[in-house]
Amino acid sequence: MQELERIDEALACHAQALSIRQDVPDIWVNLGVTLRGKGRIDEALTAFDQALTLNPNSAEAHGNRGLVLQALGRLDEALKCFERALAIKPRSAEALNNLGILLRDLGRLDAARASLDQALTIKPDYAAALINRGNVLKDLGQLDAALAETRPAQSVGLICRL
Repeated sequence: MQELERIDEALACHAQALSIRQDVPDIWVNLGVTLRGKGRIDEALTAFDQALTLNPNSAEAHGNRGLVLQALGRLDEALKCFERALAIKPRSAEALNNLGILLRDLGRLDAARASLDQALTIKPDYAAALINRGNVLKDLGQLDAALAETRPAQSVGLICRL
């Protein structure tokens, strides 16, 4: 309940900021992230599109737009967004992780593993990427490696089992 109130509070803050300045791309990105968190996916997409109209080189807007498109099942468009985000900000572990998840969803397991490997090269303790790489290894039939991969996450209660 408290989290929903905070999201509503954040939406009110974004609305207030936009009433003052509609030409700041980061406000639109933040609005989009908040709307996505509230499940208002179509509105989030509109916010990210507005951010990209103002700044076509916003890696954050491209990456978040990719997440929304992925949620909408528009996987080819999402792939282009993640690739564009990485062209702008190639050392983004988060974008590489998101790309890895999408590539797994597309059945491109070797490419997914490569993307997740890159994310972990940049940020070795990135729990989400460790878990996602473990899932890809499982899908590749490398169960021992998958279990070893996810063991650190299991030890801190991030996941229960593969």
